[in-house]
Amino acid sequence: MKSVTIGFIACLTRTGWGAINMPLFIAFLKLPINTAVALSVFTMFPSALPTIIKHIVLNKINYAVATSFLVGAMIESNIGPENINKAISPETKISTLNNRC
Repeated sequence: MKSVTIGFIACLTRTGWGAINMPLFIAFLKLPINTAVALSVFTMFPSALPTIIKHIVLNKINYAVATSFLVGAMIESNIGPENINKAISPETKISTLNNRC
């Protein structure tokens, strides 16, 4: 029920989903950050679907650009987290988490 309330507030204030969802998922629902990010992205998809369909029907999509973004996002979504985990020392991760609480 809390996530429905969060979504309702985001729609009323016309803010980006992430700006409201992420802090509330982490603070109120006590979700880990990676779960909160995944849930935030998952909740954005249904609200974006009508717009995606409209642009497909009106033929307003540059498929070459869309494909290049899709391929780049798929590659970086696998490479990025591994490189960040290697670059950040365990002490930094712990101190960041301790400062957040």
